[in-house]
Amino acid sequence: MKITLILFSLVSIGVIRCNKIAGAEELHRRIINGLRSEEREFTYVVNLLEMNNNVIYPVCGASLIRNNLILTAAHCVQCDHNSIADADVGNLFIVYNAVHLHRGKINKVIAGKCHPKWDIHAAVNDIAILKLKHHVADSVELVKLAFIDDFKGMMPSACLVVGWGDKKHTRRVFDTDHTDNEPLPTVSCLNNCEQHKAPISLISTERCDRMMRKVTSTHFIATDGSQICAYGNTTDACQGDSGGPLICDGIQYGIISWGIGCGEEEVPGVYTKVSHYSKWIKQTMNELSKSM
Repeated sequence: MKITLILFSLVSIGVIRCNKIAGAEELHRRIINGLRSEEREFTYVVNLLEMNNNVIYPVCGASLIRNNLILTAAHCVQCDHNSIADADVGNLFIVYNAVHLHRGKINKVIAGKCHPKWDIHAAVNDIAILKLKHHVADSVELVKLAFIDDFKGMMPSACLVVGWGDKKHTRRVFDTDHTDNEPLPTVSCLNNCEQHKAPISLISTERCDRMMRKVTSTHFIATDGSQICAYGNTTDACQGDSGGPLICDGIQYGIISWGIGCGEEEVPGVYTKVSHYSKWIKQTMNELSKSM
């Protein structure tokens, strides 16, 4: 059974990108056995891409939490003292507001912060907020986050994961938020350029721990309440979707973080629990909103 930590991997210079880390394989995730999303069904779900030679490649998912801020997983970016490293600023973009990547709008990431206790080896505190160069239009829906004071009682069981796959296809994106005559990069996506959704159910940490122990002796859910698990029988998030949202009743409860395999029977996925980070999210949103 392969371990699919939905983490970026390491290239030769040590930057977190897509190969192997901490004994894990295939460190991105994309939707398995899902359905194509309807147009404008999830306008707050965006695709995070990285530029190389003026071509941008999908690497992760994310969600719009303000008109110029997105929420994603810390493993989706290179962190330097809790902030986005200079190597990533200027090389990260988002495409949003369309099911198909080549029909979406493009925007640039200019800053961001990772959680100060993000640990790539333990895969905990896997959360980051990025700032965009241009505000998106007010007509684009923002996601509602499941802050601890926003809900009472038991968390919902019926949820969705949303994201893109990685089918090889390259084309220039013409629609952009750029207003300063910057050259437009070309978007290259692999296997599947369309956004998909898949039903999935939240499960208790106790059940998650029991299921995990049947398939691994090295990777387990955090015990401090910072992670939640979800299981979809044969539906799942997989390579390319990490950083994207876990949506329950129209509210984001989790951030796709890591798992073992993709859509395998009796194997749950692990998600960063949004409500656990309510204070950090609100504080970081305010800090980034005030920054240049």
